[in-house]
Amino acid sequence: MSWLFAEYSIAEGYTHSLGRAEGGGLGDPHAQYSLCLTKLMLGAKAKLNPRDRLFTKLVLEAPRITPEALEIVCSYCQEEVC
Repeated sequence: MSWLFAEYSIAEGYTHSLGRAEGGGLGDPHAQYSLCLTKLMLGAKAKLNPRDRLFTKLVLEAPRITPEALEIVCSYCQEEVC
C-alpha cells in the first residue's frame, strides 16, 4: 500500500520523484498511479480466494479509484462465487 500512496502523492504533486524529473519522467503521473493500482488489483483478484477480504481492503484504502480500477471492481462483483 505504501507504493500506491507514493504513486498517488507524486500524481497529485505532493512529492517529487528523483526518477521523474520535470519533462523527462516516465510519463503522466496519473497514468503511473492508475497502472500501479490496476496491477495490484488484478494481481489480488487473480491470486486470492474470492472470500478473502484483502481485495476489498485494497479498494477501500486506495486514495483514489480510477475509471480502470472501477471496471475491475465491477467485474469482481459480477463474478459468481461457488
